[in-house]
Amino acid sequence: REVLHLLEEARAGVRGEWSERNKRELVRALQTQPRNQNLERVLRDLVTENAHIHSRVQAKDREIARKDEESGREKQALRQVLTRKEAELTSKEVDLAETWQQLIQKVFKTCVEHLADIFITS
Repeated sequence: REVLHLLEEARAGVRGEWSERNKRELVRALQTQPRNQNLERVLRDLVTENAHIHSRVQAKDREIARKDEESGREKQALRQVLTRKEAELTSKEVDLAETWQQLIQKVFKTCVEHLADIFITS
């Protein structure tokens, strides 16, 4: 009965986390029970399945880490483009402000000259 209970915990552990303590208890329980080939086979299957799951989890972790790294590089590249574009925009804004200032000065100068011509000729 103890072995069956531990095997049920082991099956649940395949889906979740099965502690080292549970594994030791199952091995101890199996060693105190009369040899049962079915239980030993089930235990071997569980250990094998657990190893496969662990391997898949590690592979998924590596894939996630790789994607995170790629995403980080992409974000860095986008930040550099954004910084460059912001600098270009700031430069264009300065150029535009200077152009407007020059235009306003020319218009003012032209108006003053026309007014001067009007007062001089009148």
